Amino acid sequence: MIQRDGRRVYAAYLDKALTRRVRRVPKVIALDAPDLKEMEDACRSLGLSFTTLPEARHPAAWWIDAGALEILSTTKSSTIKSLALAIKEIRDKKRSGGPVKK
Repeated sequence: MIQRDGRRVYAAYLDKALTRRVRRVPKVIALDAPDLKEMEDACRSLGLSFTTLPEARHPAAWWIDAGALEILSTTKSSTIKSLALAIKEIRDKKRSGGPVKK
């Protein structure tokens, strides 16, 4: 078994365009084309410790070159949902012109 420091979270987990086979969040909180930079910003705003893996690809969606984060957290599913909601909040604030929490 591969030893990892944290939970690996692929950008594909949050992508609205992908099926539930790959996507880990409900479509209502899924995102259009999430990228690694947004995921990093969301982790910082949530106060999570993470490592960036820009070359990582989800095995079931190997053609998508979006990367992943290795996050030190308690549960993977709640972390993924929190990330999706934090990215939505960041996108909404950017769209409205308001300050973005870091």
